[in-house]
Amino acid sequence: MAQQTLALTLLDLRRVALAVVVVELLLLIMFLRALIAPLYLMAASILALTASFGLTTYVFYGAAGRRSGSCHGQAARATSAR
Repeated sequence: MAQQTLALTLLDLRRVALAVVVVELLLLIMFLRALIAPLYLMAASILALTASFGLTTYVFYGAAGRRSGSCHGQAARATSAR
């Protein structure tokens, strides 16, 4: 059950992320009245978001002495062991 919930959550997350990127790109194109500049801005926005996730992961896992692992994976393993 936990694996199914996790799979559905990740699927919905992908759908929402795609919708957000498309809407943001359309708004940038509409307000800037250009095509190339919004693409650069979207690329920079996505890079900044992924960099912030990487930094957060480093702070909470790397600096804390944990080698690897995900809290979602640990929760799924804990609930599926029952």
